[in-house]
Amino acid sequence: MASNPLSTQDDVAASLVQDFGIPVFAIHGEDGDTYYKHIVAALEHDPNVTMDDGADLVSAMVFVALDRLDDVHAQVRAWAKKLPKADRDRRINQVIGSMEETTTGVNRLRAMEKDNVLKFP
Repeated sequence: MASNPLSTQDDVAASLVQDFGIPVFAIHGEDGDTYYKHIVAALEHDPNVTMDDGADLVSAMVFVALDRLDDVHAQVRAWAKKLPKADRDRRINQVIGSMEETTTGVNRLRAMEKDNVLKFP
């Protein structure tokens, strides 16, 4: 799970990890560099299901898989450049579901669909 640094609740994040074994990559109030380190950590975890806030994680996964590395943050780009194309494809193809918390994120995903970046059934 990746989350918005302003809405992350550290006690909830800790409970998800400790009580349910769900990997969480978020800290309330984190700076931009830490935020994108967490995005990379979530991607490195090879998720099957994601929970996102603002569609930053999902859009990073999609753009990495499409080899559109100029469309992702520099930290994500540096990480992705180390991966073979087959590994990038495998990572996105193993995701079976994703949840988006915000209207902003949903709007972003809809815009990506409209631009033919994403296709929803």
